[in-house]
Formats: sequence, structure tokens, C-alpha cells
Amino acid sequence: MSAQADPYGAMIRQAMSHQQAGRFGDAAKLYTFVLSKQPEHPDALHLRGVLRTQQGMAEGAVEDIEAALRVKPETPPFLYNLGHAYRLAGRTDDAVRAYEHVLRLIPKHPPTLIALARVQEIRGDDDAARGTLDLLPAGAEGPTAVAIRGRLDARAGDPVAVAATLRSAAARVSNDSEAVDLLFTAAQVCDRAGVHEEAATLLGRANRAKGARFDCERFRRGMDRLIEAFDSDHVRELAGAREGGGEGLVYVLGMPRSGTSLVEQILTSHPSVTGGGELTIVPQLESLLESRCPSQAGWPGCLGSVESALPAEIGREGAHLYERAMGRKFGEDALLTDKLPSNFRRVGLIRLLFPRARIVHCIRDAEDTCLSCYMQEFAGGTHPYAYDLKALACYYHQYERIMAFWSNWGFVELHEVRYEELVSEQERVTRALVEGIGLEWDDACLRPQESKRRVATASYAQVREAVHRRSVRRADRYAGMMEDFRAALERERGMSADG
Repeated sequence: MSAQADPYGAMIRQAMSHQQAGRFGDAAKLYTFVLSKQPEHPDALHLRGVLRTQQGMAEGAVEDIEAALRVKPETPPFLYNLGHAYRLAGRTDDAVRAYEHVLRLIPKHPPTLIALARVQEIRGDDDAARGTLDLLPAGAEGPTAVAIRGRLDARAGDPVAVAATLRSAAARVSNDSEAVDLLFTAAQVCDRAGVHEEAATLLGRANRAKGARFDCERFRRGMDRLIEAFDSDHVRELAGAREGGGEGLVYVLGMPRSGTSLVEQILTSHPSVTGGGELTIVPQLESLLESRCPSQAGWPGCLGSVESALPAEIGREGAHLYERAMGRKFGEDALLTDKLPSNFRRVGLIRLLFPRARIVHCIRDAEDTCLSCYMQEFAGGTHPYAYDLKALACYYHQYERIMAFWSNWGFVELHEVRYEELVSEQERVTRALVEGIGLEWDDACLRPQESKRRVATASYAQVREAVHRRSVRRADRYAGMMEDFRAALERERGMSADG
């Protein structure tokens, strides 16, 4: 479709400007408007899919870009971005096929070779990743490729030597924003090598280069509204009236980097459990419920107008979404995990939609959790709070605040797994976890590192290792850097106490 022939070209360009400026809500409205008028508009589908990838909405991104390719097949940018969406969704086999398709159309395309090597690394195919990087044309191995090679080398050899190489590469960087992956990787390898002062310096550069923005006050107000809505008599009546649904679902939630991936890997080592990874189905159901509320009060205020039939209806639709996403049905003896950490905000919604679902809450020391977030570059535009220690303090306190509310709400039973206890008393805590979700014991749950299941989240490398205690009180090695975090967390807690 030529720009002249496209009546929506100007609107698409405006949406792209919003998207590039980080105004994702404004961009989404424009793309959706175009698609309401022309449902098969390939550029609107493709760009909304890219936007959803940036927002962490993997399933919706895949759906949009696949639809764009049905209209315009063999389009390299569509296939390239579909690979990114597949990777975010944990569908690494599909991501590899998408990138290989691009390379058949554009042989030795450097960005695609680097993206393919990244997915091969995530899959644990380190030799394949090295081979892919070796195909890069001379001079095309930029900072991201150097970062991938650094991670591969650090796992295969001496992290001290690799740390020196990466520090040297980071010192030559002229524009940090173009080398974020390299900076984070250099910091992580320096941490493993015991060069903590240098790691802290690199982390500062990496996180500043992300340029992420997080509105703490808006997030606080959102939690206020959530607590107010679920503490109302009407929502309590709704929760008390719902009894069936969600029998096969196990939600693993908590702060990112709190052990959620490890816990899911332990559970999916059991023959009765399938790992869903970080599914975005509950956020989709939240939006669906809001759209069908009789009230226009928005989420979660509109719950005040909801009758009991609506949560039951949305719960049934949600069960179908899970079955479609995983290609099978689930029940008491065939469980599915959903490991989206941010579902800690949606515990009440999960109770309304899926009363029989199990919920596992992963807890880890606040400083270690937030330091681990600060040391990680997350996929897409997810977790914008993670790149600033004061924003992390705000987010962490609101997390602990809402989890305290759910614990006292009276309508959910949370099985808590404390990371420090899991890594020091693995068998005791694992047996309690397996029993807590209603399964018979299986010894495979003590060997999660042997699972053939692939993990596509930030913890892909850690879950391939046996359970260890190396990360317990890692924050002590960064005492100076963490001073601002401690002070900010104390202020946040003090504000709640005063309020």
C-alpha cells in the first residue's frame, strides 16, 4: 500500500511519533482506531504489534504481527519484529524460525544475526550462538554482539579474564545509549569476578543510559485505588460468592528477581505441571472486565458496579485463553503455571476470576531483590522503575504494601516461598511447596537444573545451575551504592505509616 493510496498514512505517522516518544497509550489509540476502520491494515497491525512488544504484551504482539504477515507475507521487518515478539513470549523455537526466514530473504543481515544469536544463547545453544556471530560481516560486530560473546565466554571460562575484556570494551564506548547491553553485561561479569567497585560504576552508566522514567506518585495512587476497591463491601461479597474455576492454574508471583523463575522451574520439574512462563493473560482479562463494566469509572473503581455473573463469564473466557495459549486443557491433576511477577497487583482479580487457582508468593530480601533488578536490562519497555534505585524503593514498598493487604483480605490463601530459605534448606522448602499446591512428591523437583524446559526470561542462565546461595546478601558488597535505596525505602515506609 503506497503512502498516497493510504488514507490513514498521516495517522500512522502520528502514532509512530507518539511511540518513539514513549507515549504508548496515545500510539495504541491511533493504531486501534485505524484497525477499527481497516482491520487488515498491515502497517497498523505490525506497528501495534511492535508497540505491544515494547509494553511486554507478548501474546497480543504475536497475534498482531502474524496478522500483518498474512496480508503482506515475506516482509523482512515484519518477520524480524515477529522474532522479537516470539522471544518475549518464550516461544524461542518460533523466534529462531522467524529470524532464519529473514536471513533467507536478506543473507547475513547483521541485526538479524545478532538477534538470532541472542535467542540461541537464551536456549542454551551456546555453540550455535558463537557460530551465528561468526557469520557477521567484518566490522559489523557492535556492542550487543560483544556482550553476547562476553556472556558466552564467562560461562565457559574464567570470568576474571572476561571481565577485563568487557571493561576495556566499555571504556571505548562513546555513546552509552547505544551500548546498554554491553554495559549491563560488563557489570554482571565484573560482579562474578569480584570486581564490585567497577561493577557499580558500570551499573550506573547502564541504568542512566536506559533513560527510563517511572511516575512513583501515579503508582502510589494506583495502589490506593486498588486497596479501596477490593476493600469495599460489594467486592468482598463478589469474592465470597465465587467458588469454582481455575482448578488447574498455579500463579507464581512477587517482585521480579525474587526467585519466581526458580520456583516455576522447580514446579515444572514435576510431571504433572506445565510451565507457562510470563503469560499476560490476567492483564488482558483485567482490561476485558473493565470494558464490560456497567460503570465508566475505570479500573478498579468500576468493580463497584459489577454483578457476580460477569467475573464468572470472564473467568470462563480466561480459561479458554490459557488452553489456547498452551494447546491443552488443565485441571486438578494437570497444572499450568503463570509466572508473570506483576500479577502481585492482581491477586484480588485472580480470586474473582479463578477461585480455585493456587497462588505462590515469592519473597526475597528487599535489598538483594532490588539490586538484582538494577543489575538487569529487562526485555522491551517493561519494568521502567528498575533503572533507578529510588524508583525501585517506591515500587518495592508498594509491592509489600499490596501483598500485606491481600494477606489480610481473607479471600486468598498464599503459599509463601522465601528465597533465602529455599537456597539454604532446599528439600524442606521444596517439599512444602509441592504439597502446598496439592501434588504428590517427585524427586525431580530437587533437580530443577536438569529440566529440559527452556526459560526465556532474564533468569534463563540461573535456572540451568543447581540451587546455590551465591546471591544471598549480595547487596552487602555494594553498600555505598545501596545507601540511596535504603534511605528511599525508609522514606516510603514512613510515608505509609504517617498516612
